[in-house]
Amino acid sequence: MRLLFHYLKVYTLILFRKHGCSTLSILSAYTKLIINAHFLDRREKPSASPRMTVLFRKQVLFHSYIFLVNQFEEIFVLDCYRSQLRTNKKVIIDGGGHLGMAVLYFTTVYPTAKIVSFEPDPSSFKLLHQFITLNGLHQVTIVNAALAHTSGKISFHTYSETSGKLDAGLYNTQSASVSIEVPAVTLSDYLSEPVDLLKLDIEGAEVGVIQELINSHKISQVREIVMEFHPRINNNSASLIDQLKESGFEVQAFDSSVLYESTSDYLLRFYRTT
Repeated sequence: MRLLFHYLKVYTLILFRKHGCSTLSILSAYTKLIINAHFLDRREKPSASPRMTVLFRKQVLFHSYIFLVNQFEEIFVLDCYRSQLRTNKKVIIDGGGHLGMAVLYFTTVYPTAKIVSFEPDPSSFKLLHQFITLNGLHQVTIVNAALAHTSGKISFHTYSETSGKLDAGLYNTQSASVSIEVPAVTLSDYLSEPVDLLKLDIEGAEVGVIQELINSHKISQVREIVMEFHPRINNNSASLIDQLKESGFEVQAFDSSVLYESTSDYLLRFYRTT
């Protein structure tokens, strides 16, 4: 009953909210995903081989329909990465590419934008690379590295290849996770031109990445930021907000309570008005 109520809320949001993608395409894609999540995820055993589905005329590779549904709700139904600025998007940075759902959104809503996507997890990066290749997304560059406050090698906590979980990261301490070493890079090294939209979903590393941009003065090249903030890792957002305000940004909290009753993480938007 609770799940049915959740689906009703999702369909209400799809039908009565404006979105970056067409209502009909979101409605069709979401219906297909939840049907498959209930009938295929429950019937089939997890496999090391990825599954494939078609969303918005692009082939998407993944391991679990359940996690794919969760990402779809956040990215396409809540439209959490849609820009607040009515400007042409030339460059988008995708921090935390995972299997490519954010890239799918950006290439659908902003088809002419150049996108650079960072993903450190080897198994997720493999799916991201296949997604880019299968769909001929030549405007997308992918980097197999973690965004961090400094470059080098860093410990990264991930799961088995078939888990599909979304909280792998530098600060993940779940008992089921395993620690591996991955390359880390600073975002400032990749900012050679103005960035219209910076998306960060990097499981707690976002504060260090923003601080490095401020210290290197490369923050001046960024016009808009959409960031998932993790208070269980970073005590509070007040200091970060103050620093970005001093750098010329306005701040806006993104409210997901219309769909999710309780969540410790939340989105923050920062954008320049001049």
